Amino acid sequence: ETEAHIIYQNNIDFVPKVSVIIPVYNVEQYLRECLDSVVNQTLKEIEIICVDDGSTDSSLEILKEYAVKDNRFTIITQDNLHAGVARNAGLMVAKGEFLSFLDADDFFEKDMLKMLYLKSEETKAEICVFEIDKYDNEAKKYIKQDWLLKPEQLPKKDVFSADDISKYIYNFSCSFFRFDCA
Repeated sequence: ETEAHIIYQNNIDFVPKVSVIIPVYNVEQYLRECLDSVVNQTLKEIEIICVDDGSTDSSLEILKEYAVKDNRFTIITQDNLHAGVARNAGLMVAKGEFLSFLDADDFFEKDMLKMLYLKSEETKAEICVFEIDKYDNEAKKYIKQDWLLKPEQLPKKDVFSADDISKYIYNFSCSFFRFDCA
């Protein structure tokens, strides 16, 4: 067992529309691109919760650098217990209306959170499910990832309930959901 410790607490004066939780473990080569993609979102009313999962590289120092420059950051540290436990630590402090997870070696498109937030509000959605692409660093191009979001697992309509996909609900790693239904 370990305890998670908050080393930087965000200093925001608004209720965040989205809490972005990022588990971080030894990802110094990708971390700046990941964090920049969140910091530069067109939706600004967000909090960014990074949970360092016992990194032994410079990941924690990079997180501290970003927290000093942007008051939307909360930085939590814990022993290495893996991404699921790190996400749970982030959930304990999240205050956003919606919640999104992001792996520290991934990044968001600039308008992603705004588009998901607006669509969720428009449709009164509890969960938004969306496609993702893999970025090939060598080829500098996106590759469609059909295996994550299988059309046969989704109803044939744009808006549906969790009950409609209950047997597949945990298959989706690419989702955005209303925090009070988590």
